[in-house]
Amino acid sequence: KTGNKVLDTIKDNDIDAIILDIILPDADGIEIAKQVRKLKDGKKSSIPIIAISGNYKNYTEKDFKELGIEYYLIKPLDYDKLVGVVQKSVN
Repeated sequence: KTGNKVLDTIKDNDIDAIILDIILPDADGIEIAKQVRKLKDGKKSSIPIIAISGNYKNYTEKDFKELGIEYYLIKPLDYDKLVGVVQKSVN
C-alpha cells in the first residue's frame, strides 16, 4: 500500500518476489528498489523485483535493470504476462 510498508514487509518476512508499482504513497518504487538492494541480508537484497509502471518519468528498461529490477511491465497490465514473469522469478 505504501513504500514504507513494502520495506517493513520485506524486513519482517521471507519474500519470493516483489511486485512493485513505481508510483507509491510516501516513496516511489525506484527508491524502494534501491533500498531493497542495499539491505545487509544477502537473501533479502537479492529478491527478484518486478516493476509495474505507466512509464513514470520516462524510465527505460535499461534504467530499471541498472537499479536491479529484473522485470518491468507497462500499464495497462497484462495479467497473463505478470503471472509468467512471477513464475520465472521464483523458479
